[in-house]
Amino acid sequence: MQKIVYYGYNESVLDFLKIGINNNTKLYFNWQINDTDIQDEINNLVECSRLLSPNFYFYINETVNWDEIDMMLLSIDVDRDNFAQKNSWIQKVVTEAVANGFNGIVVLDSNKDYLLINEILKYTGLSSRQVLGLGTSIESEVVARMVAKKLGINSNYIQTSVIGTRDKSFVLWSKGRVAEASLMSLIVQEKNMFSIKNMQEISKEYKGLAEKTRKLIFSSVLNKILMAMDTSEQFIITLVHSRNEEIESYSSPVLVGKMGVIELIKVNYTEDEQDALNEVKKAINDELDRYKLR
Repeated sequence: MQKIVYYGYNESVLDFLKIGINNNTKLYFNWQINDTDIQDEINNLVECSRLLSPNFYFYINETVNWDEIDMMLLSIDVDRDNFAQKNSWIQKVVTEAVANGFNGIVVLDSNKDYLLINEILKYTGLSSRQVLGLGTSIESEVVARMVAKKLGINSNYIQTSVIGTRDKSFVLWSKGRVAEASLMSLIVQEKNMFSIKNMQEISKEYKGLAEKTRKLIFSSVLNKILMAMDTSEQFIITLVHSRNEEIESYSSPVLVGKMGVIELIKVNYTEDEQDALNEVKKAINDELDRYKLR
């Protein structure tokens, strides 16, 4: 059974909990909460879990045995005005957990996860495989579902990645897969199963659709990470992670398993994709300067 300690607040996490309770998912979830405004709603969920879900162990502000925890999940949105304060809070929370025996995976659910990841690594002593950001994982899932709809198949057979950040990103079409086939190979087939026009439409629409469906898709992305941590199965997921050879951290495909990131998937970009990646890196570097992080 996976054990999660959660800090922050996100309605998507509430939906994740409701789905888990309804499905009687085998999970330990300890919400460290300070916001009294939402305490009643959370207490109701705890009561529901006790009544309906014997396998779902849901607690509020339970004392944490950090050496038993598999994942620390942090939801936090930041802007220029509160970045220093929020960054300091994250460092404090994670550093205290590590000092008390935590050696699991930190998952950041944040609009600026690509800036915060290296800060966590800098101050906590955790390895780069242990600190992940959800980044564009939801956008990547949205693209997979849009492609699946065009092809009339289940999205589980589609592998697509959206590279970059939630603010600046692009679809890595050249590495898209449909089962064992290249997505691009479908374009040149006589049946014209997938077209350049389809690609252009999806590239134009995926960001807006991701924002509309973020709450719905969050659970499937988080469950995929948990499944990789809990079984011998490994998954390629598009996540933010530290890139030791680069200053910038951004979302790209990684192989995730029991211990977090097992492998960074090497990507050979097309010329157009490399240009788009350079724009992503420039935007990140501008933010690194703006937030004085180097």
